[in-house]
Amino acid sequence: MENRRLIFIIIILLTCILTGCWDAKEISDKTIITLVAVDKIDGNVKFTLEFRPPIDRSMGAAKGKESDIIRGEGKNFTQASNSYLRRANKDIFLGAVRALIFTDNLAHEGIEEYLNRLRGLEEYRRTITIFSTTADMDRLLDAKQLDYDNIGYAIEHLNAQLVKNGTLYNATVSIVLENASTENVGYLLSNLDIVNEKIEVTGYSVFKNNKKVGLIPETDMKGVNFLILEKSKGEYTINMEGVDIAVSTRIKNKKSLLLIKMKK
Repeated sequence: MENRRLIFIIIILLTCILTGCWDAKEISDKTIITLVAVDKIDGNVKFTLEFRPPIDRSMGAAKGKESDIIRGEGKNFTQASNSYLRRANKDIFLGAVRALIFTDNLAHEGIEEYLNRLRGLEEYRRTITIFSTTADMDRLLDAKQLDYDNIGYAIEHLNAQLVKNGTLYNATVSIVLENASTENVGYLLSNLDIVNEKIEVTGYSVFKNNKKVGLIPETDMKGVNFLILEKSKGEYTINMEGVDIAVSTRIKNKKSLLLIKMKK
């Protein structure tokens, strides 16, 4: 537990340097957000923000719980933002956000307005991954994810492992903003859901004109990965004349041939 807290402090300090925030003392006095989820319920915008408790400088660690939640709701994004800002005990710091999540409700209605807001939020790192979710946000935040008490970091870890393994496309803020500003260009967001009480990627949400228009299920993700990833791999089992044959496929880059290995 103490090691995770120490790692968190180191990450925060590195984030401060990368975002040009050199005053670590000033950052530690803020409410450090690790996850932002945006929903729309009954016509109202709803923000759910996960944050780390303030850092105790005398102990060099976070006090109390690993994470906590702030919520804000309003008729539009501005009102909803003001709502959670009023509920925060300290100023908000967004430079440590590990994941940005859009719920299915908002995704189908359209995320363009919030993406436009993102362009003006300089604290947001452009390397943050954006996700969609078909899960209820309360269930998502209650998930028991590995040994993480902080869901933002758990999702970041899950995403990093899948991307590293060549089995997932990483839709960062910078990539999504670039595609969102181009007319008639669609893009994909990894979809999160709860499977056996844990958060898993269950497919790709397909966006056109910044609205969700469909979902590519997990069973079809491998074929999509071959088309969009620089490096990708897949494992299959094919039954030929009663014999199960394991097939391993890998693309190292777009100019190379598809490498296929088969064994009984």
